[in-house]
Amino acid sequence: MKTLTFIACFLLGACVTAQSFAQEVFTFPYDKTPPKEASLKGIWQMCQPRSIEMDYIKVVKLPYIKYLDNDGSFRTLFVGEPSRIGAVMTMQGTFNQDTDSTYVEHILQSVTDPVLIGKKNQLKFKLLSKDLMIINFQLPGNSFSSTEIWIRVAIPSDSKKNSKSL
Repeated sequence: MKTLTFIACFLLGACVTAQSFAQEVFTFPYDKTPPKEASLKGIWQMCQPRSIEMDYIKVVKLPYIKYLDNDGSFRTLFVGEPSRIGAVMTMQGTFNQDTDSTYVEHILQSVTDPVLIGKKNQLKFKLLSKDLMIINFQLPGNSFSSTEIWIRVAIPSDSKKNSKSL
């Protein structure tokens, strides 16, 4: 019962926080010929597309972070409002890149879906640029597939720049 209560509170917090994040639209360019060997490793933030144009995509940043570490581990986090839920690690495990378009997550812990613990999740990805990625996957046991857009989180090259130009 505690798990169900936690998941319900988590999802409610996610909806409230996602709405507060959903105010600004960010523009990200993508390459007509995407990089062939860009690394997946790094910190990524999930986004929701607003429009896709000829050479750029407009997105709204969502409060979900995926960290693909150099040691082969991964973590996903929900970053909520500090006064409500704060940051919560929602999943962790290991990953390995099988091909230039697929990687597999080995799920060791999952707060949002404990049924996934111990399972492997194969994800197909496409890098639209070195910092923009689309992921397609079907969670083990589900009959539907999902598509997500992720942008790489980076330190701005000029810290005085407006964050909307990142």
